[in-house]
Amino acid sequence: MDIKNIKNNLLTLFAIILFPSEILSKAVDETSFNNTTWILEKNGSTSRMYGTGQVAYHMLGDAYHTYLARRTQDWDFFSYVDSRNLERLIKGDKIYVMNEKSNKRILEVNLLSGPSKNKKMYILKEDLLKNFNMLEDEINESS
Repeated sequence: MDIKNIKNNLLTLFAIILFPSEILSKAVDETSFNNTTWILEKNGSTSRMYGTGQVAYHMLGDAYHTYLARRTQDWDFFSYVDSRNLERLIKGDKIYVMNEKSNKRILEVNLLSGPSKNKKMYILKEDLLKNFNMLEDEINESS
């Protein structure tokens, strides 16, 4: 290795150490999730009627308010979301990602299971990455 390569590698390493979230979030933002199917593996609700856990939003605005509240830690935004406009998801529920909204932070999805099957809903991208797994046949097709 020559001095120039070592210098470039060190600069890259320092950038990753100093700004990890910015670099990693850009890599995730460039990945398109359109036309993929996912299954809920973690953080499922115990019931479709009540409880905590993963939800899908009927309205894009509700999903966006939740995203803003998490980002800014100002939970007054969150209070605007009416619980009647949520669909509680249980472990094993499947979704199909149709489109990315709000600067790729919110995903428009089609529910593939449950009482609201075939309804258009919205899910936060961070929740998708944290709680869902892409179905195996989708992974094999993309590689």
